[in-house]
Amino acid sequence: MYAMPTRDALEKAQGERFQLWIDASQSIEAQLLEVQENKAMTPEHECFSALFALPQGLFLPQSVYRLAPSGDEGWQLLMTPNRPAVDGRNTLAAVFHWERPATQSV
Repeated sequence: MYAMPTRDALEKAQGERFQLWIDASQSIEAQLLEVQENKAMTPEHECFSALFALPQGLFLPQSVYRLAPSGDEGWQLLMTPNRPAVDGRNTLAAVFHWERPATQSV
């Protein structure tokens, strides 16, 4: 697996499609709709979420899924159902929360 994506990298990828593996043999395309800053537990941490739209009519439960941009190996992420997209598609959200790099200030 690759290093977890940064907020900046995901913000630049908004609108793009990612492969989401439902299991070892089945994957679907999920579209990155938005990246949103969330409240971190301390100023030394950062927290953001990424919201992915599923294909029309598909609902997936909370689980650990492998998600990858085109051509990459991707990441294992805990993803949770979230609010529907404007067009009615179901969504999954991943939340990222970690310590900021020492050189990054708030």
